[in-house]
Amino acid sequence: MQRLNSFRNSQNFAIKSFFSFFSSVSKTPNTNSIFLNYLIETVNIPKSRALVISNQFSRIKTLEKPQTVSQFLHSVGFSDTHIQLAVHTKPTILFADVNKTLKPKIAYFQQLGLVGSDLGKFIS
Repeated sequence: MQRLNSFRNSQNFAIKSFFSFFSSVSKTPNTNSIFLNYLIETVNIPKSRALVISNQFSRIKTLEKPQTVSQFLHSVGFSDTHIQLAVHTKPTILFADVNKTLKPKIAYFQQLGLVGSDLGKFIS
């Protein structure tokens, strides 16, 4: 009888382990669909890279910061391609503080003579 109970317990454990393995395999990462769509449709990041980036920023609730950064970069002469390349390489740029971080850095490069499209090429 004890042997039978032991067998049943090990059998239950094996079955639970088996199903928990498959349920964990099927789970997908916590993808931020709003940010993912923004990266793909607005910034033109390839879907595979956009998935990686959006998973890194899964807690983002709004697009306010990325949109503000994109508008600022456009205003200083970045093309869509420059922004795409910059985000592809360094996605955290979309969450930089425009006034505290980006403006001073851009101003520094502008003083060195990098303006407009040249600045965009240099940064991206």
